[in-house]
Amino acid sequence: MAAIRTGWSLRPSAMEASGNAIAILGNHELNALLFHGKGDNAERDQSGFMRAHSVNNVRQHESFLREFPVGNKHTLEALEWFQSLPVFLDLGPIRLVHAYWDTTQIEIIRERNADGRLRSHDLQELAFENDATPFAERCWQVSKDLNWSFPPVVHLRIVMGV
Repeated sequence: MAAIRTGWSLRPSAMEASGNAIAILGNHELNALLFHGKGDNAERDQSGFMRAHSVNNVRQHESFLREFPVGNKHTLEALEWFQSLPVFLDLGPIRLVHAYWDTTQIEIIRERNADGRLRSHDLQELAFENDATPFAERCWQVSKDLNWSFPPVVHLRIVMGV
């Protein structure tokens, strides 16, 4: 696929296409695929999209939708590129994943899709996040953050710009 030439947010596609970068699928790209993808959703509404177009979901996708509206030619190109990205890459000494690498989770994904890339039918399965199959659950787990609870004596301080 040719590099996407619209908008600053997808310049990584050009970098990847030229061999100067490696990209993987994360939860934001996965959510965009489901929001724009035709199918059924976990809310079981009649919108015809794999992620319901509820007020809350539209608000979450607002910045992406400004640049990539539903059905737009450039949006479809971006979504095609997103779907070409693997959930994980195992390059031997370097293993890449969006959130965290768990070999057990990766092996479940790898059993179905050895290259780590999601197929169109996989997306419909992932759309039912609340009733996730083992495969869908593993894809979500490695593509978004863990919900950790720190003991009361541990404090996490985030300093911007460091």
